[in-house]
Amino acid sequence: MFLILGVGGCSSVTIKEPLPMISDAAENARFQGEWVSGDQIFYIGFGSNGIGQFVGVDWENDQFQLEKGEFIVSKGSENSFLSVRVLEKGKWQEGYFFVQYHFTREGDLLLWRPEANTFADVVEKGKLKGTTDKGKSYVSVVITSPPEKILAFVNDPLNGALFDFKEPMVFKRLILKNSGQ
Repeated sequence: MFLILGVGGCSSVTIKEPLPMISDAAENARFQGEWVSGDQIFYIGFGSNGIGQFVGVDWENDQFQLEKGEFIVSKGSENSFLSVRVLEKGKWQEGYFFVQYHFTREGDLLLWRPEANTFADVVEKGKLKGTTDKGKSYVSVVITSPPEKILAFVNDPLNGALFDFKEPMVFKRLILKNSGQ
């Protein structure tokens, strides 16, 4: 689910610390369950600490592969966001990816990636602290501002389109019925 956050188009925007946890049990329950995106199935649950956990199952190199990670829900006054980190080879990746999310009326989950070029400009103009690395085919941005400042910035509609609303990642809920019903 979330591994594709960092490889889409070879550009990335990460934050050093997760955005503040601003959620409740009802919002977390909307994520809980089984989801499908593309050809991969994901399972999402929440620990008692309020941190969401996910695992994706994929078939690769003649065996099942698990993609594991965790995420924090941040409901802002205008928009809602996830801070996501992935477990790779038993170690947490440095930093967090973040996305804007929305549940459709039908119950689908839409995730929008940050626009790397836009965030590079934001950092270069000093609106948020961080570093940028630009190559011919990629832009990498690491934002180091405090999480509360980042949330306020991305939640402010006056800052324009910060996310790629043209190509959301779409997750559809799987509805599994118990055999006894």
